[in-house]
Amino acid sequence: MRSEATFNLGLIHDRIAVQGCIERRLNEIAALLTAVGSGSLDRQQTWVGRPPIAPFFMRRWEAATASGRNSLFTPDEQERFGQIYDIFERFNDNQAREQQVWADLRALETWRGPLGPEARLSFAKDLEQARYLAWDLNFAGHMTLRNLAATGLTIPASEPQVSSVCLPFDTPRNDALRRINGPFGQP
Repeated sequence: MRSEATFNLGLIHDRIAVQGCIERRLNEIAALLTAVGSGSLDRQQTWVGRPPIAPFFMRRWEAATASGRNSLFTPDEQERFGQIYDIFERFNDNQAREQQVWADLRALETWRGPLGPEARLSFAKDLEQARYLAWDLNFAGHMTLRNLAATGLTIPASEPQVSSVCLPFDTPRNDALRRINGPFGQP
C-alpha cells in the first residue's frame, strides 16, 4: 500500500510541476476570447493542449480496508492514509472533469469565423470551469504534499516529460504531436 501511495504522490508532484503552464494557457485563452469579442478569430491558434492526466491507483488501500488489515496502522496513520486516499479519489474525479472541459476549449484550435454570443458564453463557462478545476487540483495536491512527512513516504524521482499544455499557444498541431510523442497520442 505504501508503494501504491508513493506512486500516486509522484503523479501529484508531476501535476503541480505544470500548474504554471496551465494557468498561463488559461490566461492566453481568456485574452484571446476578450480580444475577439463577437468578431472573428483573426489569428488562428493552433495548439490549446491539455493538462496531464494519470490514473491514481487505490486497489491496495481498498483491499487493506475491506480486509481490516489497515488496522495494523496506528490510528494516526489510518487517518493520514485515509485523507491521502480521499485526495487520490478527488484527483481521479476532477481530472476526468478537467479533461472534458479542456476538450471543449480545444475547439479553439480549429474554430473558423466569428464567435457568436452562444459560443462566447460556452467558452467563458468552460474557461471558468477549467480555472476552478486547476485551482482545486493544485490546492489538494499542495495540501497532500505538505502533510507528506508525517506519513514517512517520499516522492519518487520522475523523468521530465513534455506536457502538451506547456507548448506555445501557436505551436502547429503536427509539431506539438511530434514533440509530445506520447505512447497513446493526443485526443
